[in-house]
Amino acid sequence: MRVIVNRIILFVAFLNLISCNQKNIDKDNAIALWLGKEIVIPEGSIYQIGDTAVEYCFDAADFKIVTYIDSTGCTACRMKLNEWDKFINELKGIDDVEINFVLIIDSKDKYKITDILKTNSFDHPVIIDTEFGFSKLNEISENVKLHTFLLDDDNKVVIVGNPINNPKIKELYYKLLKQKKDNIFSNSDSRILNENDCYCGNPVISLGIVHVGDTINKIFRITNNGNDTFALQEMIPSCNCLKLNISSSIIPTGEYADVEMTYVVDSIKGYFSRSADIYFNERKNPVHLVMHGFNK
Repeated sequence: MRVIVNRIILFVAFLNLISCNQKNIDKDNAIALWLGKEIVIPEGSIYQIGDTAVEYCFDAADFKIVTYIDSTGCTACRMKLNEWDKFINELKGIDDVEINFVLIIDSKDKYKITDILKTNSFDHPVIIDTEFGFSKLNEISENVKLHTFLLDDDNKVVIVGNPINNPKIKELYYKLLKQKKDNIFSNSDSRILNENDCYCGNPVISLGIVHVGDTINKIFRITNNGNDTFALQEMIPSCNCLKLNISSSIIPTGEYADVEMTYVVDSIKGYFSRSADIYFNERKNPVHLVMHGFNK
């Protein structure tokens, strides 16, 4: 399996992060037991966005994130929906690496949880597990630090830990995903330019639920932080359902241009991701812009 070596490297790194004293031995052993274990989503689970059920092929990705929340205490506080929204969109912006996400919440009060999701405009998949099937099926620990998992394409655990609560865990997520991306392009042109010279503050936009025939218009602002003027070379959409328009084909140093992405929602139901690559003559790599959501 392609991530076995990564598992070993990340496991050793993770143990170095948390094994500062004797009291962490039990935690180390628990993490060791989780690595390589398959996480199973209960059959018949319903994925939803807000109060609307959606079609979602969770397994169809290079990596998946599963985070679990039990119903004890302040559920809304522990969800940290705004932080997860930001992090998921950051990961969705990594080109050529597919990452799926699901938040699983144990609760008998489905209406309360749904209200929290809608109030926070959380546009990512959630399973409200009223039968507590996920925790039973996977024998989830009571330790909240062992409630979030990064899985490989076989749903085997690669990293245990919550990147929202622990910046060191977040670093491990980025490290693994960067390795995956670098492997894809290992034989490509090695001339890499400074990626910080061209900045888009919001390169990924979550659309939530849309419907067939909807016309979606979103604006992405690209700023030239480099020392040279950028001249537009080409804009390449991921499909013909996207139309692109840029406010200026020339971006002087310190200036910006707005890219308007228009998407006419097609008839393919379920999760979708539509993207565009904006190429400039002065840069090897494009600016990658993404819209994603669920077609109801």
